[in-house]
Amino acid sequence: MRRTFAAVTRAFAAVLAVGLAACSDITTSDPLAPEQSRPRLLTAGGSQLLTSSQTLTPGVGVNAVTYSVTMPASGPIYLTFNGRIDWPNTAGNSNVLKIEVNGVTVDSTRKTAPTSYTYSGGWGERYYDWRGQSYGQPERLWGLFWSPDFVQNTSSSNSYYVTSANPYYYEFDITGLVRYSQANNITIRNLGGWVTSLTGNTPNAVLQTVNLRNY
Repeated sequence: MRRTFAAVTRAFAAVLAVGLAACSDITTSDPLAPEQSRPRLLTAGGSQLLTSSQTLTPGVGVNAVTYSVTMPASGPIYLTFNGRIDWPNTAGNSNVLKIEVNGVTVDSTRKTAPTSYTYSGGWGERYYDWRGQSYGQPERLWGLFWSPDFVQNTSSSNSYYVTSANPYYYEFDITGLVRYSQANNITIRNLGGWVTSLTGNTPNAVLQTVNLRNY
């Protein structure tokens, strides 16, 4: 049954992309620092909270956010957050999220392990994928789990229990994409309009504790 749902989830995500062309992107400024002339500062060896909570809605509403951050002079840079699609119950995973650093897409080579997830039944999929290509998904996107909270998929009693690490936690090594000692733009965008077009359900992406660190 889970394999059947996986196929449905793939179709779910793919068809939603069809409606993407009819949806205009609304990119907001950094919600915590709207003055673009005053970017955040990530100090050497430190961390910087970009936002404690942000909801991105495809189509009408806030579907993208851009954070302006001045980076330190050297060292590794990691972007982390907890993410899910807000839904009353668990319902698999759909590819909806696009992440860019200075206009360059953050792809699968940037995610620290694991790069795929595994359900208790032993099958799984990659987080960064184009599962809905045949249904309108516009490009490879990051998948998020449909869930009412950040707990359900970690419970062994749940039908979509994920056994491979925390399914909601995302960590990206964006070191090679940043410009040291300069202001950098980090954009997170919900391109899940294709899911809405396919199913009528809106994949609102909930992000928590969006953070940068230099260690």
